[in-house]
Amino acid sequence: MTMRQRNSRVRGFTLVELLVVIAIIGVLVALLLPAVQAAREAARRMQCQNNLKQLGLAALNHESAYGFYPSGGWSFDWGPDSNRGYGKNQPGGWMYSLLSFMEMQNLRDLGSGQAINSAAHRDAMTLLITTPVQAYTCPSRGTSGLSQASWNNPVKNLGSWVRPLAQSSGIFRGDYGANSGTTFQSDGSAWFSGAPSALSGDYSGAEATFKQKLASAPMDFCANPTSGLEANRVRLCQNGTVFCRSEVSSRNIEDGVSNTYLFGERHINPDEYQGAPTPGEEGSSFNTNQAAYCGYEWDNQKVAWSPVWDTPASQEDYQPRSDTPKLKNFFIWGSAHPGTFNMVLCDGSVHGINYDVDPFVHSYKSSRFDGQVISE
Repeated sequence: MTMRQRNSRVRGFTLVELLVVIAIIGVLVALLLPAVQAAREAARRMQCQNNLKQLGLAALNHESAYGFYPSGGWSFDWGPDSNRGYGKNQPGGWMYSLLSFMEMQNLRDLGSGQAINSAAHRDAMTLLITTPVQAYTCPSRGTSGLSQASWNNPVKNLGSWVRPLAQSSGIFRGDYGANSGTTFQSDGSAWFSGAPSALSGDYSGAEATFKQKLASAPMDFCANPTSGLEANRVRLCQNGTVFCRSEVSSRNIEDGVSNTYLFGERHINPDEYQGAPTPGEEGSSFNTNQAAYCGYEWDNQKVAWSPVWDTPASQEDYQPRSDTPKLKNFFIWGSAHPGTFNMVLCDGSVHGINYDVDPFVHSYKSSRFDGQVISE
């Protein structure tokens, strides 16, 4: 045998050796992949925290400019109106009012000076509700685009064209919610149900309906209930920071701005990330059927358990959760992050909150004036 032949045999690999090398590479990849995924999730969580920090600063600037945090708007079947300013007169929700303070004044001004129900107004509102805003979305969900939905028909100050658009092309939906305290009535239907539309540009009928219903459904009856009637009335108490036609300032945060929630991440069933065009479908619920800028409604407001009007047995129903498939609970806070969800307080600071947060602590941080100050 020649020297060349002997060297050729030494350089070769047996099948067993090749399989061992492949196995080692596979093990290394398996060990590295979770670390890579964890690093990516950490980056996404940080981006989400930055988003909430931006929302908190925008809210503080809103209060500085107008004397109160952004209002929650009217109800689910009302949309934004750039001609009606800020606060109680603005039918659109808090995310709409914040646009001016997030360097997106161009979006906030869409439709300004145009008559409701005109072709120009429709085009402007279409652009508004189909333009994604990255700061309102959590990167861990990967849903920064448009989602199909079944927004109420008609939207009383936009028109009947909204639902077909939402069902086909989709509309923009936010991942964050505003703190509505521990109230049972965390949507505006108690005060705006049955209100006439404003498609003619006339809001007087809706304003009259609100005043009439407010007389029998007051928002400020917040004492501990002592009878059946009072127990029912206290369920309407709006003790959060953002609610129907709210104009809450930092002076109204009696428990302290560093102890009270303002905005945070909301729980979304992963089956609903992309939405669905028809109510009742697997990808649709009351948690995901409206646009980001609709009025006071579950799509943009969340609550905590109430130790005043509720029972200990229902605590679990209001406990924050990581995004859970098949769970159609549209009241609760939560996120796509493991372990914690992010909340911004009324002083603009952002905090990670564990999903197993004590329900009393969670409740006290949700109310702006219950006298229960919880410091971390």
